Amino acid sequence: MRRKHIVSRGLLVALAIASLVAPYVNAQSTKEGLSLQDLYRLKPDIKQETPQLGSRLVPMDSPVDPGEYFVGPNDILTINIWTSSPVEHRLTITPEGTLLIPSVGAVSVRDMTLKSVQEKVGAEIQKKYPSASISVSLTTPRQVVVQIAGNVLNENKYDVYSIQRVDQLIAIANNSAVAQFSTPEEFQRQLAYVSRSGSRRHILLKHRDGSSQNVDITKYWITHKGTYNPYLREGDVVYVPWSVLRIGISGSGVTKARTFEYVEGDSILDLVSMGYGLTVTADSAHATLTRVSADGTSMDSVTVD
Repeated sequence: MRRKHIVSRGLLVALAIASLVAPYVNAQSTKEGLSLQDLYRLKPDIKQETPQLGSRLVPMDSPVDPGEYFVGPNDILTINIWTSSPVEHRLTITPEGTLLIPSVGAVSVRDMTLKSVQEKVGAEIQKKYPSASISVSLTTPRQVVVQIAGNVLNENKYDVYSIQRVDQLIAIANNSAVAQFSTPEEFQRQLAYVSRSGSRRHILLKHRDGSSQNVDITKYWITHKGTYNPYLREGDVVYVPWSVLRIGISGSGVTKARTFEYVEGDSILDLVSMGYGLTVTADSAHATLTRVSADGTSMDSVTVD
């Protein structure tokens, strides 16, 4: 009888998966971000009061998802009305959250996703142009003011773009602190420390309406689902706590041995996916799950298929 093994809260967990052939070592290494020398050359230009991005060409890891992106004041939308005489409007959402569409009227789009706006605006325009085809696109994303606190190098308010996500705000908060350190070596040490100790799976995102959600950057990197790492909105507050409970996966049959924060509900399959899956030679029928015993006095192991 097969059992579904779920990682229990508060327990130290290790999963080992052996290979059917000789182990191998993945020695690939990567480097991320600007060099420290580049950052220090920019040091006199950094404003610690309200750090800002210097370009509207914001790097993106994927196209904007209309179902996840919330529109807001100063977003510029392009509306095309395809009839025998096509019409195009480039419209800016007002501070009240309204679109003023020529010959159609005012349409409230406050606190709506881009997908909902596309549907609502399309329906309103078709009341006047029943046979027209309508397209609504985000042309220029707005800037928003957000705040970050907790285990980052520079707790502050920041001007960012609404197509940026929580993980990008964390990177901005850490990199903007370079001016606070006397040497590149000291900055590197502190950056490595917050990277190790700061949570990546229990980040709290609180919106201005009082609602909140958990941000799981590790799951976002694995699944690419934006719900784990949302777009930022005006008034958002991000809190990065300390990393605490840990789980891990290792063995010659694992693509990459890694450790992660524990989140309630994590399963063995989640752990395998966070280790980038198994190798083609992995003996997945004989994985070993090891964790602290119920009384906390020893380590228990069980074979898992």
